[in-house]
Amino acid sequence: MHSYYEINPNTGILLYTNGHRILSRTRTGEQFGRSVLLSTDYADSLSSTVYDHSLYYIYRNDQHSILLKNIAGLQTLYSLPEESGSFFTAPKLCSVGEQLLILYLKENETDHSYCLEYRLPYLTDRRLPDFPSDQSFSSKPEYAVSVFRDSAVLTVRCNGSSAYYLLSPDLTVKELRQVDDKNSVQDQEHLITEKYNILIAAMRLEYDNAQQALKNEMDAQQEEIHRLQQEISRQQAVIRSASNQYNDLMKVANTYKEEALKRYGKSRK
Repeated sequence: MHSYYEINPNTGILLYTNGHRILSRTRTGEQFGRSVLLSTDYADSLSSTVYDHSLYYIYRNDQHSILLKNIAGLQTLYSLPEESGSFFTAPKLCSVGEQLLILYLKENETDHSYCLEYRLPYLTDRRLPDFPSDQSFSSKPEYAVSVFRDSAVLTVRCNGSSAYYLLSPDLTVKELRQVDDKNSVQDQEHLITEKYNILIAAMRLEYDNAQQALKNEMDAQQEEIHRLQQEISRQQAVIRSASNQYNDLMKVANTYKEEALKRYGKSRK
């Protein structure tokens, strides 16, 4: 299993597994560096994403815990050990808005039902709203996360039906629609159109926010320009006043000088 990420135009990272090891190779320009060993306790389910200009990854280790790490260090940043009576599987990592989001399936060891859970490793006191539909599945579901800008679409498939959810940048959840996978092509096209319209709306909102932020910045710059212009006018007035006072003083000084020269001339006679 391997994934490749472009961190910037000149740098890329190849993340891959080999047995129980997780390794990486960094591309600089057109050359790849030597392999770097990141972990030796890998069991399965490697998932990774770029967040805050760095590569983060999660996996299930040989102790059945889910670990979060960063490509820049070997330490564990977040650990999710299994709970008594439960079994964690299929973890996935993604970036939504300004937060890292960990999703995983939790299997009940008693009745072998599943539910989809999530964690915010850097906001431990906050939880996402519950998904609108029942999260309990009688058999193991398949799920995928598709990130689009700051939003994400979550697809959950189980027992011949699919559910779609939109995760907004503020981490709110909206159910798009539930469909039977055997539905007509027309229904599937309608679902795709609905997803597309929601994503376009999210893009429009992001654009409007960016426009407003730009307007606020321009208004602030205009206010600063106006303040500087007033300061320049004040300084120019001070300079004119000082210049006028200097000229007046020079006139007085010249008058005194002329009077002094006249008196000096009379005293010589």
